[in-house]
Amino acid sequence: MPFRAELASEFDRYFRDRPAKLLYSEAPVFLNRYGQAHSTKTISNGLRSLMRKVGLKNARDRGGPRPYDLRHTFAVHRLTRWYRQGVNLSQRLPWLSVYMGHASILGTEKYLTATPELLALSARRFEERYRRKNRFS
Repeated sequence: MPFRAELASEFDRYFRDRPAKLLYSEAPVFLNRYGQAHSTKTISNGLRSLMRKVGLKNARDRGGPRPYDLRHTFAVHRLTRWYRQGVNLSQRLPWLSVYMGHASILGTEKYLTATPELLALSARRFEERYRRKNRFS
């Protein structure tokens, strides 16, 4: 599961309290007070406001994290966790693409920034496979 059980409980409560006519497979998850999907601009402005409120962004300039930085962070942390778990990435990357709302893996790859930890895990995996392959050759 991509989030903790506490958040799953909150989603259960949110959907239980939602009118049945707004529960269909293509329905947006978060609705405004008129029962319509929030716009990307509304979500970004809300996140930006929250970041300012908790001190992550200055109230007057554009410095600090941006809403899309949360997507970048999520994607890199998910990939790093999969590397640590020894997951077959060629099977799981399409899952990440769908979860992030991308039509293909190409839309997801721009979010996958190489971090020192990710590079070290990748290098270790490559070395292990290389040694295994050469041991049996």
